[in-house]
Amino acid sequence: MKKQLLFLLLLIFYFTNTSCFAQGRFSRWDFSYQYDTDAIIRAESKAIKTTDSIQIFLHFYINPFSKEYTYLTKQGMWNFGLRLADSYESKNSEWSKNELVIPTKRIENQLSFTFKIPEPKTQSAVLFIGYLANESTEYVTDICLKSFGEYLISTGYLVSQATKLPVCKSYFTVKDSVYYVSTGSKSNTYNYTKYIFSQAQPPMALAATFDAGLNLVIDTTYIATKSYFTIPKKGNYAIGESINKVNFVAFENKFPKPSVVRELIDPIIYISSDGERSSLKQAASQKKKLDEFWLKLGIEKEKTKNMIKAYYNRVKEANIFFTKHKEGWKMDMGMIYIIFGSPNQVLKTDVSETWYFVKNQSQNEPLRFVFVKKIGPLGDTYYELQNNQAYMSAWYTALELWRRGEFTH
Repeated sequence: MKKQLLFLLLLIFYFTNTSCFAQGRFSRWDFSYQYDTDAIIRAESKAIKTTDSIQIFLHFYINPFSKEYTYLTKQGMWNFGLRLADSYESKNSEWSKNELVIPTKRIENQLSFTFKIPEPKTQSAVLFIGYLANESTEYVTDICLKSFGEYLISTGYLVSQATKLPVCKSYFTVKDSVYYVSTGSKSNTYNYTKYIFSQAQPPMALAATFDAGLNLVIDTTYIATKSYFTIPKKGNYAIGESINKVNFVAFENKFPKPSVVRELIDPIIYISSDGERSSLKQAASQKKKLDEFWLKLGIEKEKTKNMIKAYYNRVKEANIFFTKHKEGWKMDMGMIYIIFGSPNQVLKTDVSETWYFVKNQSQNEPLRFVFVKKIGPLGDTYYELQNNQAYMSAWYTALELWRRGEFTH
């Protein structure tokens, strides 16, 4: 009797949620919640090209401070609405398929899922995965699969030895252990390079930082598929066949959280002067000089503490959200996120992402930043800001607020 009742409840749950997806419930195409640390769910996803389908890996991080935490971490089955579109602009079609999925694994506040979708036949393809956080909160995770007939996804992926799960993020720490799983070759090229990439330039700078097209010195060895590989040193790695490699970068210490003095000093470049940084580098005790820098900015002790905590939290979050071939705080998106906070609205196309900031109702027009998709030095994709001198006033105003301890939240 209990089994029959459970089966009936599952059917009710399935058909109720299926009808929501079929009616096109997911109509909000603002992706700003992907950069909101207060969101109920943060999602990471990865798509893998197999022989005749696409394998989807999906990781959820449930906000431990949300009232839904207990319910979501213990929920037995999730209903995902899937829609394969030929572009981000195709927003009106119905959700074509629903998947009722049991989490592959639970680790504290993390849930992992995997499922397959048919191989897309169109020249371009974007997969939208809709899911509910509760009865009133809905999210859409997006994965760009194809553009102009070319797959933007790999034929392989990395599995963490610690969790035994596929990895969706693009960074590790030194001595993490992973292995490469491939749908193709059994022996794969492992490329390594150590290059100190520079941080982003201010948005109004005439000479922006361009990372694409760099002539990097590459070390090459070979690793066997499904053999664990302990990451030996800091730097950029690419593992896989000759094309569509899996790219990641390895860091030391407690990345993504800045923890040692150098990691605390470098990111203040966005709010410090040349003289202040020069004084820091020449100081006998850089930690003491860094403390003096923050204390000089703070008007009140409590305000100073809040400012320091907020700034380095932004650095950590930028590392989580935007790390590609270099630390997230060095990326254009990371710089804008640290100084201006999370955007109020995010709109996407196949090749760009636009952020809008509206900080008060008296603002005539939202502050807008446009980022264009680029191919990185080892084949990864990242976003580059379209610099414009019109940003000068907004940039210096935001810096002054930070330096007065009145940073934007």
